Amino acid sequence: MLSWTVTLGWTAFIVYLLLKHGNAPSAPFLASFFRMDFSREELREAVGHFAMFGTLTLLWWSTLIQHYSVRYALLATVMIAVLLGTGTELGQYFVARSSVILDLVANFAGITVTMLCLQFIVSRQGGLVAARDSGRYLR
Repeated sequence: MLSWTVTLGWTAFIVYLLLKHGNAPSAPFLASFFRMDFSREELREAVGHFAMFGTLTLLWWSTLIQHYSVRYALLATVMIAVLLGTGTELGQYFVARSSVILDLVANFAGITVTMLCLQFIVSRQGGLVAARDSGRYLR
């Protein structure tokens, strides 16, 4: 129960942070989203996005793995994280916030790096996972 509370709390916190009203973009949404010249502030924010979505992925994985097979937990974790990462970036259009493609890339990088680390850990601890999942683990 605690893992669900922490995971859902972190998810709500991320959604709040990324969709709270901010400064209106100086250019149209698509023009600002696809520009490639990033300020130092945007690069720092990208590091934050990487960490937030890496943590989000880890929390969803650790919660779902307690209840489902490794494969299902992997698939559900990736789907949840990618949908949240994409949805919050696109949703910034509706709350008059600027969004840049760097944020979306950082979201996906955090998800990918965390999932690769988890897959490595799972493959190294195959015996433990196999016992828990009756042989249904990643290879």
